[in-house]
Parts: sequence; structure tokens; C-alpha cells
Amino acid sequence: PPVKKIKTTNNKSIVEIDLTDSPEWDSKNVLCFPSISTATFQFNIKRAAIVACEEIDRFLNDNKNLTDIKIMLVDITNSNALKMYKQCYLKKGNNDERFIIKVADITKL
Repeated sequence: PPVKKIKTTNNKSIVEIDLTDSPEWDSKNVLCFPSISTATFQFNIKRAAIVACEEIDRFLNDNKNLTDIKIMLVDITNSNALKMYKQCYLKKGNNDERFIIKVADITKL
């Protein structure tokens, strides 16, 4: 997908990708993120899932008016991290379709 805009804030780059031409997406406002540090640096997967799911849930609940966004957790395999995130998110009764857990190569999204 084409890069729409690159912003730099506090020495961090934010890339916005336009997914409007992708048949899988009906939204161009997508934030994809990996389960950072749970593999290589062995950060506790359960703790990472709890923190991320709580914050994602809070953000989505506080922003119900943002119907054209997607937040996607991505891993290249159906890893233990993905399974833990899914279990954690669904355990709380969450079912917001704006949060997606997907097996994919984040560099190709």
C-alpha cells in the first residue's frame, strides 16, 4: 500500500499508510503494531497482553465516534503472544470490531 504521510515527532517517525485500495480494508486509518519485546527480549507475554488490551479497550470506549479506525496487533505466526492477546481481550467480553488480531507480515501491510 502507498505511504500517505510520514510525520516526525520527538525523533519518532509515524507512517500513515493508505489502505483504501486494499480489498480487505474499508478504512485508511489503521494502526498496526507487533507484540514488542515479547519474543527477542522475552518480556512477559501475559503482562504485555493485559496492558495493551486494557489500553486499547479504554481508547476504543472513549472514542466510539471514531468508527473509521482499525487497531491491529500483528505477528508473522500464530504465536503464543497472539493467542494471549486474543484470550485477554475476549475474556473481558470485548468485541469491538475496530481491534483486530492478525497473522501477517507487518512489513507488508
